[in-house]
Amino acid sequence: MREGRVLNRHTGAMEIVADKVCKEIEKWAKGREEITQKDLDKATATRIRKYDADVAYLYRMRGKWI
Repeated sequence: MREGRVLNRHTGAMEIVADKVCKEIEKWAKGREEITQKDLDKATATRIRKYDADVAYLYRMRGKWI
């Protein structure tokens, strides 16, 4: 996760978080007929926040900074 590197988080730890978040998102997405990018971003940020609030903040704000 790029956001984790920006905050100098350990790569191994970020890989574990990414794996857990991916599994949670897969469960969340099952059965949904349509998922917008905004829905996916929000759901992902919410799940990242359980593990690291700072990384979740950067994830939510990516592409919004000038």
